[in-house]
Amino acid sequence: MERIIIRHTKFDSNPLGDGGSKRSAQIREILMGAGIPFEDEKFALSKFSLKDLVVYICRSFLFVQKTFTFKEIGSIKRYWSILKIVALRIPIIVDKYKNQSILFLWESTVSNNFAYPFLMKENNVPIIALPHNLESLVPTQKDGFSGKISPDWFQNELKGLSLCKAVFTISREECWLLKLYGINAFYLPYYPPKDVEKILLEIREIRQQRVISNLTPKILLLGSATNPPTYNGMLEMISLCKQEKPSVELHVGGFQTERLKDEVGESPQIILHGTLSDIELNNLLMNVDAVLIHQQVSTGALTRVPEMLIAGIPVLINADAARSNYEHKGLFIYNTDEQLLKYLREYNWSIPPMFVKQSDYIREFIDQVKLLSTI
Repeated sequence: MERIIIRHTKFDSNPLGDGGSKRSAQIREILMGAGIPFEDEKFALSKFSLKDLVVYICRSFLFVQKTFTFKEIGSIKRYWSILKIVALRIPIIVDKYKNQSILFLWESTVSNNFAYPFLMKENNVPIIALPHNLESLVPTQKDGFSGKISPDWFQNELKGLSLCKAVFTISREECWLLKLYGINAFYLPYYPPKDVEKILLEIREIRQQRVISNLTPKILLLGSATNPPTYNGMLEMISLCKQEKPSVELHVGGFQTERLKDEVGESPQIILHGTLSDIELNNLLMNVDAVLIHQQVSTGALTRVPEMLIAGIPVLINADAARSNYEHKGLFIYNTDEQLLKYLREYNWSIPPMFVKQSDYIREFIDQVKLLSTI
């Protein structure tokens, strides 16, 4: 007998969206490609009477009392907030599936969804977690459960992940860290979905026919300004470029990078593109000499690295951002501003080798899903 596989993600699984949506699309494609049936569940709030609500709050009170200590919660106000959250989840999750055997794929591991693994464990539902990153280690990230700022709520995140039968991380470093805490962790690296891969290969083909001139190199500083470590990293690179004035033309683009307008100012060598459409981004990728990715230390792993290498674009990247990608050719990894400036002075980048899809990790994920979905 097979369990019903319920997948919960806060992303729209758009292969052309932001990093979270790309990762979600990859997971969806793996499941569908393996012929594994699943249901995407948003757990929309149900309508229920005041009487039912009182019952649900009482149930949630007993659940919270048994699951968490008051010290972990921190205040009466937050305690009441947690009761309301859990009370709204219980009728949706537990009651909806109480007569069915399910396997829960928990992709929405952000702290506002903290109750899911505890509720599933309470009802003997096996869980596979697919965190996009360890949220408690992202700088300035606040825990909706305890109210603490990262990394002070790391132990809270571990508590939820420890209830899972398996955890698949996007970086090797996170996998290693979770294993140190006795969590059954596996590595599932990002590889772009087929629709994205096709576009990237087309860009690679165009770049292979491109004639590199002796004009000023064009470098694309790429990232999402909504991500604090990326935003701060982009600020550092803009400041460095304005101060050192390397002989490059720095293009700045990515989601909400128009926020960097004041920092760019009137600098003649920095061109701010702001949020790019798919067509605008692809046109830039066809014509720039390299992509620059600079991020302050954080968790997770960049979806851009494999994409740029598939597209045939050299990547200048700091060590904190490179993380799990050290072994791939085509990356120019630096630890200091001096090393980056040296790379820029010695500009002579060619088409990097093709990024290889690591199928063994995908097979491991599929095997775990099939194993835990069988009763």
